[in-house]
This record gives sequence, C-alpha cells and structure tokens, in this order.
Amino acid sequence: MKFVDLPASIRKIGDYAFAKSFDLEKVTLNDNITHIGQWAFSSTNDHSETPMKVAITKLPDKLEVLGSSAFCWCGPTITITTLPKTLKAIYAYTFNGCPNVVITELGSNDGSSSLWYLADNAFAYAGKNYKANINVNIYKSVEAIGKNAFDNYLSNNAHFNFYRYVDVSGETDYYATIKNE
Repeated sequence: MKFVDLPASIRKIGDYAFAKSFDLEKVTLNDNITHIGQWAFSSTNDHSETPMKVAITKLPDKLEVLGSSAFCWCGPTITITTLPKTLKAIYAYTFNGCPNVVITELGSNDGSSSLWYLADNAFAYAGKNYKANINVNIYKSVEAIGKNAFDNYLSNNAHFNFYRYVDVSGETDYYATIKNE
C-alpha cells in the first residue's frame, strides 16, 4: 500500500494505525478527523534511523487530539506548518524528531484557538532542517508547556514570544520575551 485517501466518514485514526508503514508514500487526511492516536504515523518506537516516506502537509481542520508520539521520528516528508484551531493539546513527543515541522503560531490571543497545553518533548528536535532564525509566538490560550517541549527545536535558532505568563516545566534554555499585547 503506497497511497491512502481517508474518506470523510473516518473520524479517528487509532493508535499505531500507520506506524512503521515504510512503503506508504502519501496519506490524505480528511477534515472530519478529530483524533489521531499515539504512534499513528511514527517510524518506530526505538528511535532508529529509518524514516518514514509518508507525505503529510496538512492536519485536519477539526482535529482536537494528537496522541503521544503521533509523528515521532517520522522523517523529512512530514512538512506541517500550521495547526488547526480546534487542537486542544499536543502530547509528549508528538513531533519529536520531525526535521521539516516548523510551527510558528501556537494558540491565540482572541479565543479562536483551543490549544492550551504542550507536553514534554512535543517539538523536541523538530524543524532541524530549517536553518534561519525564526520567531515562535506562543499566545494567551497556551497555559502550560511541559519539560523540554522545544528541546533543540529549529536547531536552537528560535526566539520565543510569550503573550502571557506560561508555566514552563523543567529547564528553560530558550531565548524568550514576554509580550503584553
């Protein structure tokens, strides 16, 4: 199986659904999907150097839950740059090791985003193929950030702008600014 086009009737992708599917090249996620389970698109749970080939460039518009390690060590063909406004939390290791995942807007100031929580290592080692300095805006809806959520994110070329005080667990070696806007 090389291509999967999930029909509109699919609302949930279960745990490990496409994990270690090394021949899979493209999955089209319909906008009705609200849940992607843990390890759903991960290459492996032992952090081997075998990346997935599957291409995903957009998350579903109605997505609320991204399970732990959903895209962990997925490889360079996952190129997500925006998150749906319905997403409530990004759990541990969700985008860990995804070299082309570059998210620059997390949450919202106007209530349009449901995102409130980023778990431990959510974006650790993500975006490492992006070499330019970049601003990452973490807006008021985000209330808590887990330990090492951005460990080596964007090869440490990120500057974080926080739009409220955020409980950041663990070590914080980010270059950050708190903005009052």
